[in-house]
Formats: sequence, C-alpha cells, structure tokens
Amino acid sequence: IARFEDLLYGTCFCAAVIACSMGPTHIIRRLVRDLAKLPQQIENFDFEKANCFCCSINHVLPTKDPAKVIRIPCDRLAVE
Repeated sequence: IARFEDLLYGTCFCAAVIACSMGPTHIIRRLVRDLAKLPQQIENFDFEKANCFCCSINHVLPTKDPAKVIRIPCDRLAVE
C-alpha cells in the first residue's frame, strides 16, 4: 500500500508541476514571438505614417459629461 501512495503522490506532484508551468510557458512563448517580430517592425516604421493620440481623438479628451470639453494640444511635432 505504501508503494501505491508514493505513486499517487508522485503523479499528483507531476500534474501540479505541469499545470503550474503552463502559464509562464505561454507568456514566455508570446514574448519570444513578439521579440522575433520586432526587427521587421522597426525596419518598416515610418514617422510620417505614424498616428498620434491627440489627432486620433480630434484634440478633445473624452469625458463622461458631453457638455464638458477638454482640449489638448497637438503633439505631432514632438513625434516627428
């Protein structure tokens, strides 16, 4: 009976190790994939085609109150 309990504990331990390593493995795989894409993204990047946040929202910050308008300056010159 002691051997069965050892086998059961060993199996549970292995299952726990596999289950706990799945999350970090997924995160690391995604990071490596993103880092592999980075050189191509940098090579294809063009400042003239880049969008800045202020222009994408027409220089008005969204608020819960439509009567309240918060205007923001353009940061396009800082981006270029």
